[in-house]
This record gives sequence, structure tokens and C-alpha cells, in this order.
Amino acid sequence: MGRPKTPGADRFWPKVSRAGDAACWLWQASTCNGYGQFRDDNSRMVKAHTYAYRLLVGEPPAGTHPDHLCKTPACVNPRHLEWVAPATNNARSDSPSSLNAKKTVCKRGHPFDWIDPKRGWRQCLTCVRQADAARKRRYHREKHGRH
Repeated sequence: MGRPKTPGADRFWPKVSRAGDAACWLWQASTCNGYGQFRDDNSRMVKAHTYAYRLLVGEPPAGTHPDHLCKTPACVNPRHLEWVAPATNNARSDSPSSLNAKKTVCKRGHPFDWIDPKRGWRQCLTCVRQADAARKRRYHREKHGRH
């Protein structure tokens, strides 16, 4: 017989630096992409902020993702989490896809005013028309020779 397992909560809290209810509670152990990770009572690797939320508040709403309102990935303070739809969480982030989605003009400064029906990409009609015209000029040069 091995020694009895220490309950998850007893292993969890010594790994947290708590500086008051309003401040960030920083995870001091293993991380992945800046987010704390922890083995729960079932030996599953879970996000530390989610584990803290479950301990102190309860089960998060189904189909939602935690958004760190403090923008500190290592924070496990449940008061700093808002459970939102995945798209909302992504839109609030500084990820490449979020930054791209926030753009309103193309790289040449034209407004995105058209959506490609095949690909679903936002494009500016000015650049689409210029590319089509250039493609037609190349086609005619190749077909009819240089003029």
C-alpha cells in the first residue's frame, strides 16, 4: 500500500501567491503558454485558473471560456475571470486572428467593403478590381503578344 494521496486543494494553494482579494493571485508552479497548469484529484492536467474557479465558485457555465479581465495568464483569482463565448474571448485577445479581425482597411488603406463569396474573406473592392484588371491585361498580352 502506498501513502495516501494529498487532496488537490491542499496541493494547489501552496503554489499560489495571494496578495489580497482584489489583486492577482499568481500561479507559482508549472505553466503552459503562461497559464498555470495543475494535476487534479483524478491526475488530469487542468488549467490552474479553472481549478481555482471550481474550488471557490463552482462549475463554470457550459460552452464558455474564461477571459482573464486582468490580462495576466498566470492569475488564478476567480474575481478576475469572466466566462464568455469562445468568439468573445478571442475578440478580446491580442492573438493574430483577433488583431486581423479588428482591421477595417486593407494594407493599401482601402476600406474592407466586400466579402469573397467563395472564401468568406473580407476584401476591399478597389484592390479586387485592380487585381482583376491586371490579370486581364496579362492574359491579353500572353494571348495576343506584346502591344
